[in-house]
Amino acid sequence: MSAARVLADGFARRRRRWLIPATAICVVVAIGWRSCFVVEEGCLAVVQGAGRGSGPGVVPAGFSVKWPWQSVRHLDQRVRLLQLKPRERLTADHEPLVLQPCVCWRLSSEGAEQFLQSVGDVRLAESQLADLVWRELDREWAARRLVDWLHPAGDRDSSGDPPLLAIAARVARGCQAEAFARFGLDLLDVQLQRVGRPEGMTCDLLRLMQADRQRQIDRRRLEIEQQQAGLIADARRRADRILAEADVRAERVLAEGRDEAIRLENEARALSSDLTDYLLLLRDYRKLIASGSDVESKGPASQPVGPSPRPATP
Repeated sequence: MSAARVLADGFARRRRRWLIPATAICVVVAIGWRSCFVVEEGCLAVVQGAGRGSGPGVVPAGFSVKWPWQSVRHLDQRVRLLQLKPRERLTADHEPLVLQPCVCWRLSSEGAEQFLQSVGDVRLAESQLADLVWRELDREWAARRLVDWLHPAGDRDSSGDPPLLAIAARVARGCQAEAFARFGLDLLDVQLQRVGRPEGMTCDLLRLMQADRQRQIDRRRLEIEQQQAGLIADARRRADRILAEADVRAERVLAEGRDEAIRLENEARALSSDLTDYLLLLRDYRKLIASGSDVESKGPASQPVGPSPRPATP
């Protein structure tokens, strides 16, 4: 009995001797586990204690330590794209217009604590950011006409950007300061993903544009046909005038040639009347041969064309 008791007391002493170091090691490991944390790349952490910021505050990506009683809130700092739903509003000239913007934003390192205090959630932050963007767009909607939104060659701003890019840049500048001050967000860019008329009006507008384009085509075709008819008529008038002038010249040249031939014939007759008659007869025969006529087919009684030769004077 005494031996068993001795063994039990020894075992108890050994257990107490190992229990204290083991407990100390567990406490140290727990404190180390609660005091160390790792922030992933593209994220940041906010160290909080007892419900308020204390210690190192905002911690960038990497390994870091804190007090065991402090809590850590990990936040995603990567760039996000927020696509808003399209809305329909009236422009300055009371024309309906549909816009669908998209917003590029991210969480600011300097505004992380403000983000946790004001919104604390990504969905709520995007909802607040969408309200800011729509408020600035409503101002642009009320200040601009329909042609300023739809016409690609509208008035440009001082930087020379097209109208839609200039409007988006103004909306982004108007929202950046308030988004950072109220929610700790960096608004990087605002773009207009869709700008156009409502769907029902788009079909009607397309039909009107097609009808107007067809009217322009018909008017242009009629103008071309009129121009073509005018050119053809003018060409015909010129051709008739040229032919008339050519006929007049031909008649004048023919008359001058006949007069010259008669004069030469008279001169030749004055010199030798017999030789002149034979030459004229030879000319007539040459004409008949050139035209392909058969002189002999007329019979022996046929007489040659032209003046008959005179009997030689003894």
